[in-house]
Amino acid sequence: MPGKKKAVRRKIHLTHKGTASASQPALTLAEKKCILLDSLKTAYKKQYDALQPIPYIKDRLYCVDKVFVEGGIEHVLETQSENSQKERLSSYKNIFTDSSSRSYTRRIVKGEAGYGKSTLTLQLAYDWCNGVQDSPVSAADVLILLKLRQLGNVRSIYKAIKVIYCQVSTANSKDIKDILQRCTTVKIVLDGFDEYPNREKSNRSDILRIIKSNCSKHLM
Repeated sequence: MPGKKKAVRRKIHLTHKGTASASQPALTLAEKKCILLDSLKTAYKKQYDALQPIPYIKDRLYCVDKVFVEGGIEHVLETQSENSQKERLSSYKNIFTDSSSRSYTRRIVKGEAGYGKSTLTLQLAYDWCNGVQDSPVSAADVLILLKLRQLGNVRSIYKAIKVIYCQVSTANSKDIKDILQRCTTVKIVLDGFDEYPNREKSNRSDILRIIKSNCSKHLM
């Protein structure tokens, strides 16, 4: 007699892409903060490590710390009067610590094209990433550097951070807002207002509220 065939049952395991496994708990806000900080520092390093001080020499890139030169920064408390007195700062490192302006939370750096304003923002990013002790941003929990030309039609600064720095991160705009609100000190550096696509529009964006200095209680 031919032997009886045994039915073999095969277990089929279904996997669904994009869904979290039951064995993997959701990330905590502290873990998402670490991911955010890593994303920021990685992005900043790519920027401050790729300066071309000589435009026509494309194959030589330099770190901002090697090419940044201290320029003459003059500090003015009141800008509405033509007779406002200017005070020369000894270093960019005194931008936030100068005694005459310590009570102010906003700084606006003005200068002609090519004077080094964008280079200064990259130097600040370098300082923060590398823990330069005497830098004005060394004590900040988070440094946010945004180039305004990239923010056309983006009203929320949290969405801007997500879109530019955290595209592959699990942190969403709400997570970023929660992270920043729980920080002791956050420095936000906005570069290139003359290139901001929405600068002529109303102040319905976080960016313009920051610039006009009427957003702190709502934003942070």
